[in-house]
Amino acid sequence: MDFNSVLMIDDDIEFLADSMAFLISDMKIKVVCAFSREEAEAKIRKYNPGIIVLDLGLNSGDKISALKNLRPNAPIILMTSDCDNEDYPELSREMGADAYCLKKKFKSAFPKLIKYLENGLNFATFRKELSLIR
Repeated sequence: MDFNSVLMIDDDIEFLADSMAFLISDMKIKVVCAFSREEAEAKIRKYNPGIIVLDLGLNSGDKISALKNLRPNAPIILMTSDCDNEDYPELSREMGADAYCLKKKFKSAFPKLIKYLENGLNFATFRKELSLIR
């Protein structure tokens, strides 16, 4: 799987700007952004991203299945800024996400997320390996 391009779906412009700068300059990854499901669907068709990063706050449940239908091989990483929700990892798995990340830990966790995805670790192993993101 090619993880050299990312579609980030979020409505937090400051977070997107900061994340884009990190992904482009530090990780040398191509980044495309979307602010809604409709925009994300159009950009998936146009750019065929290797990874999809989706903000849980955008009512992500039905979005995951729609995004997976458009790009079934692209892993989906759910993000949230809610640090206090203990159910977040389990909720992410139940919704069909391949991984999860707290927004405040995105820069430190994303390189590890890539390794997790490349190695095909299961969700339980991922949760243990990336305890730093909690």
